Amino acid sequence: MSDEGYLAPKWQRTRPTGIARSLIPISAALVLLFVFGGRPLGLVAALAVATLLLAWGLARANLSALEVLPPAASLAAAGAWFELAIRVRNRSSWFVARDLLLTLDDGTQRTTGPTGYLPSLARGESSAVRTAPRFATRGRRRAVRLTITSSFPFQLFERTLVFELPADILVLPYLAGLRALDDRVAHFAGRRLDTAQGTVGDGEFYGLREWREGESLRGVHWKLSARRGRLLVRELRNEDRPAVHLYLSTLVAGPFLARAGNRHPSFERAVCLTATIAEHFLRGGHRVALTVVGPNPCSIERGRGRASLYPILATLAEVEPDGGDPLAAVPQLRQGRRRRDGRDEVPIVVVAGRGAQVPRSEAIHLDVDAADIDEVFDPAQTRHAPLFTAPSSTWTG
Repeated sequence: MSDEGYLAPKWQRTRPTGIARSLIPISAALVLLFVFGGRPLGLVAALAVATLLLAWGLARANLSALEVLPPAASLAAAGAWFELAIRVRNRSSWFVARDLLLTLDDGTQRTTGPTGYLPSLARGESSAVRTAPRFATRGRRRAVRLTITSSFPFQLFERTLVFELPADILVLPYLAGLRALDDRVAHFAGRRLDTAQGTVGDGEFYGLREWREGESLRGVHWKLSARRGRLLVRELRNEDRPAVHLYLSTLVAGPFLARAGNRHPSFERAVCLTATIAEHFLRGGHRVALTVVGPNPCSIERGRGRASLYPILATLAEVEPDGGDPLAAVPQLRQGRRRRDGRDEVPIVVVAGRGAQVPRSEAIHLDVDAADIDEVFDPAQTRHAPLFTAPSSTWTG
């Protein structure tokens, strides 16, 4: 590490591009013809060799003195592009760095191409480059990999610098859109639910969200919609709506966990399902609580509105699966349908890795491996299930 926290590249390389690989045998042939054929080809051979050597030297010099400052703490969502500023400094007193392509990733996934571009960086100057990376899976990234490449000046040789940067990037779980859960919750609670996907009921105004295609225009706030250039719908608070308490079991059957590691597909779908349910009912004005059960239990108190969504997503972003019977925590979940404070509460249990069923009288049980919802949304394969629709839009207010 250099002064002011800037980091030097971990490794670097220079390799010929496709054009150079085509010119190298031609140059070699010209040299051989000059040696065995006489002087007329001497100038051409010398020019070809000199061009390759000059391009190789300038490519190395172009990125010879670059350093990078680790990024600031950031927040992202799985599967979504987000902006991350990277400060790059050129310590060289001789060369201006040009045509810099930046690629940022976490080192665990295949990159899809450059995430940032810097046309030039003057001698002794630094610049903040806006990159747009995307992480496919949830979790906290403690380190990221930055790759800087340039084929300046003649596109004959590509110079690559790779930096290992400490970071603190929290990637929240993927959110899809629910469509088949309201009826089950309404039946369990013994009443019709007036969620955000239905018509707007009477109550206290507390927020705005984007209008969805096919939804009634009854609740559109026309003045604010005209100002912002898109349709916005009023969110109304209805105190009669029952609270929703989500329970996520982190236990996954041992053999499956050992085979798939910490990114067990069923558990990742269970986390995605839990996050989607929380977002869905918070949009609808319900109070939502979260309890993670397993070897490392934790809970988020009941809350309402957009501000209550982040604590739930941040908790789900860092939960990890453990080996064991997914239903081992079920005895802890027999809370009943009414809390001590007299308010109705609908418990929803989400487990992964087993197709057994919890008695319906105790809770609504959603097993991502059960036959009735076998095709739960899988972000890695972009599959859509009977329980899900397309990914939900950004919650505005």
